[in-house]
Amino acid sequence: MDLPVDEWKSHILQKWFLLPESFRVTICTAETLSDIFLHSSSLLQPEDEIFLKRLSSGYLVRKDPDAPLFYREEGNKKFQEKDYMGATLLYSKGISHSRPNSEDISLCYANRSAALFHLGQYETCLKDILRAQMHGYPERLQPKMMLRKAECLVTLGRLQEASQVISDLESNMAVKQTLAPSQFHILQGTLCRLKMKVQGKENLTESSPSILTNAFEEMNLREENEQISSASSSVGLCTDPLKGRCLIATKDILPGELLVKEDAFVSLEAARLQTSLKSSQPEAAAGPAMCQELHVWGVAMLRHMLQLQCNAQAITAIQQTGSKENIITDSRQVRLATGIFPVVSLLNHSCSPNTSVSFVSTVATVRASQPIGKGQEILHCYGPHESRMSVAERQQKLRSQYFFDCNCLACQTEKHVRAAGPPWEAFCCNSCRELMQGDDVLSCGNASCTETVSRDRLVSQLQDLQKQIGMAQKLLRNGKVERAIQLLLGCQRDAASFLSAEHRVVGEIEDGLAQAYAALGDWQKSATHLQKSLQVVEVRHGSSSVEMGHELFKLAQIFFNGFAIPEALSTIQKAEKLLLVHCGPRNDEVQELQEMKSCLLDLPRIPVGPSV
Repeated sequence: MDLPVDEWKSHILQKWFLLPESFRVTICTAETLSDIFLHSSSLLQPEDEIFLKRLSSGYLVRKDPDAPLFYREEGNKKFQEKDYMGATLLYSKGISHSRPNSEDISLCYANRSAALFHLGQYETCLKDILRAQMHGYPERLQPKMMLRKAECLVTLGRLQEASQVISDLESNMAVKQTLAPSQFHILQGTLCRLKMKVQGKENLTESSPSILTNAFEEMNLREENEQISSASSSVGLCTDPLKGRCLIATKDILPGELLVKEDAFVSLEAARLQTSLKSSQPEAAAGPAMCQELHVWGVAMLRHMLQLQCNAQAITAIQQTGSKENIITDSRQVRLATGIFPVVSLLNHSCSPNTSVSFVSTVATVRASQPIGKGQEILHCYGPHESRMSVAERQQKLRSQYFFDCNCLACQTEKHVRAAGPPWEAFCCNSCRELMQGDDVLSCGNASCTETVSRDRLVSQLQDLQKQIGMAQKLLRNGKVERAIQLLLGCQRDAASFLSAEHRVVGEIEDGLAQAYAALGDWQKSATHLQKSLQVVEVRHGSSSVEMGHELFKLAQIFFNGFAIPEALSTIQKAEKLLLVHCGPRNDEVQELQEMKSCLLDLPRIPVGPSV
């Protein structure tokens, strides 16, 4: 638009000098633009309007049809230079020169929304997207802008709207397949990433383990519970006529909630126990005073040593195993020390506990591993767990070390249910694959099958099989992957002839094959075998166990390295959820899962730059 600015300025200047001095002072001292406008508007006379119209009659007063393209292209240059503010101003000029309901104005609005997106102005970006659509934004460019809209909605936490946009976009893509294959795959990847973002944020809005663990992680539990030091307010002390002192829930407790965080009253590293005892012996004959002091120390040490058997807690850690070159990690629990934890020792035993214990140095952290109702007892496993030992083994171990007969729900159930033993230790019939039952001589559980076999023979077969697995694992450690795979595949065939599909040794074979194929970079086969191992772990330890968390962590590594993005993100979410409940947010595996997730979510998305 071209106006006679100089002529009009000259006209106004003449009028200015004709104004009374007091009026000019009033205008000059006005504090706001609004005040200036109020004072000046009364000065405009009809002859001024006539003068302006006469001046304008000789000028072109309409939108320049070439201007929108010019400003849009200049704006695109600024956008490429990442000068998003400069691009926004140029796109705005293009809008001012565009006619309503034209492609020009819709493109300028869409391009400005891209610049605003990069400036973090998500609400304004959404408004420009709406304006672009209202002015007839081209159908061929809609997917790109709809992705930008979904990104804004996710960032703003408007998840239901974001889900609807994603769903609509997927439907349109299925009906109108107008994109080139390369663009289609990029779009699909971006949609998948956005869906995972929505799902992740939706989980966070609930009472999820991550919220609970982070909320309780920094809590000073010494000040939280007036009755029990180092315990949360959710924990209360109770006295049972049969069990003695025990801890109960004072309110409903959710999985992942921090219940106890206690530093060891005294601890001793396992490797230094013998050395410490030896170093306490006198080097020469001691006098009467020294002997009396040694007597006092000896009595105190004897008392603590006697307490260790019943009240001490093993301080453990998850240790990575295998060579450092392995892409897929394996781990096992190792005992680092023994400690006395006065509050933790108040927890009674269950072979199927409702808590998990983890350690950072000598600090024990007890978290709820499942929902615990108000008034329900908080239980801890002293070692014999239902997923690791049979009921007879557990009863014998608890009786010999802790001097009580366990009557927990797991023990009561197993005594009446398991005739063939747990499935992770069971043998199966070579003829019909049913489980074998019995003591010294096993018979098929299928009434129509007459197969029998001695237990000794099956145990011997199992021992031979385990030797073969050990040889394969040694080959794998020595880098002889192909030979290890052949040996493990043979073990797989042998195991199928006499072991149940959920037998722990079957799981070991599948896990070994997964590691071997991962070493070769065959991620698909590796994932297939690890998923079979995962089924064994789930049957043995349960779907919400920490063992499932560790195994899912390995599967997430495989999917991540194989660039299977949807599968990786889904598995990361499952593993993170479990490990947060059992181990907390500072756990190494949780940290690595979060890094993998961040890496996958930050992969280059479909460009959100200007359309054209």
